[in-house]
Amino acid sequence: MINFPGDSTIPGFPSIDAFLALLNPLLKKLQTPAYDINNKVHEFMENEAMNIISEVLSAKYPEFNTRFRDLIKKILDKVNPLLLSIEKILRLI
Repeated sequence: MINFPGDSTIPGFPSIDAFLALLNPLLKKLQTPAYDINNKVHEFMENEAMNIISEVLSAKYPEFNTRFRDLIKKILDKVNPLLLSIEKILRLI
């Protein structure tokens, strides 16, 4: 707060630079846990989708079983490059 004392738009409050200087290190600490939980959710969704296909669709439509699995895996795998792009953007901030 001492490094960013003035230019507050509201008298008696610290500047936005002081606020960001305090907030950014805390936000950076949250990045790794956020990516970890995202990867766990992705893995969970993929496993559950495969379980649903195995339990529900395998008996009724065995010829489509492989197609369904491949399609769901493709859809879920499209998420990972998007997350990497978001990660790159967040590192620039």
